[in-house]
Amino acid sequence: MPDATRILGHVVRNSPMHIAIKDGAPALFIVSFGDSYVSPDWYGVDNQVPTWNYVAIHVTGTALALGPDALPDTLAAQSAELEARLAPKPAWTSDKMSDGVYERMQRAIIPFELRIESIESTWKLSQNKPDEVRERTVAPLKDAQFGLNVSWIGEQMSAAPAEERQRQD
Repeated sequence: MPDATRILGHVVRNSPMHIAIKDGAPALFIVSFGDSYVSPDWYGVDNQVPTWNYVAIHVTGTALALGPDALPDTLAAQSAELEARLAPKPAWTSDKMSDGVYERMQRAIIPFELRIESIESTWKLSQNKPDEVRERTVAPLKDAQFGLNVSWIGEQMSAAPAEERQRQD
């Protein structure tokens, strides 16, 4: 069962991040669910400006390097989680690697944990616009595909109840 008070990950051994987390360091972990440019022309009303819509989570805490004994389980858990999302594709496992190759690659990375102290969400989904104006932007936004996970951003713009959208005004 995943631990909700920490995030496990790894960094490249020769990265400055490895040195910073050796004894623990304040850290900010940003998860972007998607973002997209919004042209003012798509609103269909005068006097609008360009904007960027997004959904993100900011996790703050202390990042701490873990010992090498934590690396195999950390990598296995990460791979299993991400590979499961690709089903029905058979999951990749380290057993598919040639003898010694996976172990050599592991020497180049350091496992870490981020001990979570706070989580904040932030989003901008044109929530300051009337429903009909915001809805006019969804189709051209999805067609343009200018950003990351743009179709999902369009769906969120349509799905969020008005009171949720206005909470960020």
